[in-house]
Amino acid sequence: DALLEKGWIFVSEIFARQHQVEPEQGAAVVLETRQGPLSFQIAGIFRDFFMGGGRVVMSRETMARYWGHDDITAMQLFLENEISVNPVINTIKQMIPPGSLIRLQPGADIKQSILAVFDNTFVITSALQVLTAIVALTGILNAVMALLLERTREIGILRACGTLPGQVRGLLIHECFFYGLLSGIMAIPLGIALSWILIHVINQRTFGWTYDMILSPGILVQALVLSSAAALAAGIFPALAAGRIRISQALHME
Repeated sequence: DALLEKGWIFVSEIFARQHQVEPEQGAAVVLETRQGPLSFQIAGIFRDFFMGGGRVVMSRETMARYWGHDDITAMQLFLENEISVNPVINTIKQMIPPGSLIRLQPGADIKQSILAVFDNTFVITSALQVLTAIVALTGILNAVMALLLERTREIGILRACGTLPGQVRGLLIHECFFYGLLSGIMAIPLGIALSWILIHVINQRTFGWTYDMILSPGILVQALVLSSAAALAAGIFPALAAGRIRISQALHME
């Protein structure tokens, strides 16, 4: 507030990128005013998800002095934690004359609507996750079935040496689990790289703003668990088939 009173301004991330403003001390930008082009000191850069372009935040005094506008289009009311929101809104509504264009909306509703927009935006991401899991499951199943066909003679030799069908099934299940775990470990750095590209390249060029990239250990562990579980699920049918292989038939395989 002190910087705003001195005539400094805050600019959005999109505005800063459009005007090539670097987040450094002493940054300034030239704006067209009623008095001609003037340079304004930038107090900070904020993240704004507005799609209509960049934004500039300044004090009312600065707006009135250089642009001649003193209108109030929006106002925020902050309450103490122990004060309920709804009674205050009802009281203010009683003070608004009929037919007025003034609209009241609690901050919680605004936050919920914003989160709903983001949830709808990332619905396609959730769908892609499901499709990726299905493709991975199918790929692992086909790979294990091909591997089983190639190792039929090896399994026959193991059975002839006294290996039980349950042990053969357990062998394939453990191999599938190892494949899934190894795939998950190898996919983590690739996923991090793709996330960085999505946030700082694709999202920035498409919308103009970026996110904070946060690596949550829980998400990484979840990825390993899901990859291992998918591999285990894909290996169940081949493992059952391996346990039913006849020794005589397997030994004749080349």
